[in-house]
Amino acid sequence: MTGKIKQKTTNKGAFLNRTVLVTGSTGFIGSSLLPRLIPLASSVIAWARSHDVRDKKNWSWAVKHADTLVLLAAQTSAVYANNHPLEDVSLNLLPVVHLIQECRKTGRRPDVIFAGTVTEVGLTTDYPVDETFPELPRTVYDINKLAAEHYLRYYSL
Repeated sequence: MTGKIKQKTTNKGAFLNRTVLVTGSTGFIGSSLLPRLIPLASSVIAWARSHDVRDKKNWSWAVKHADTLVLLAAQTSAVYANNHPLEDVSLNLLPVVHLIQECRKTGRRPDVIFAGTVTEVGLTTDYPVDETFPELPRTVYDINKLAAEHYLRYYSL
């Protein structure tokens, strides 16, 4: 359940003396982030597809061992989400709720970095998109990513 742990010898910056867990570590963002993160953190735990983010036990372990959680694991197909809304909830929203429940149960408050999606604000020609844009999700995927952000904000994670 520990995933791949990578150690380094020198630290600097915001991740100094911190254990950082990255879900979705082999995805598009995760695979680019890991090589940049490893030199900065005390240790990095990489969760790939073999770690089921829907499993509450994985979140129990994560909250116990990580100081920072980078949540990148997701089912990203809008078409799939629209056709399978319950499955999308289980992959893109429920893991965040499991994380929050574990934090509430243990009293631990790791830093959380969550990757949303630009289309939470609908389709726009104005860039960059930021938190000031109105929320106009276009797909079930957008709705679930936005709901996860609202849960994290509500519970101040």
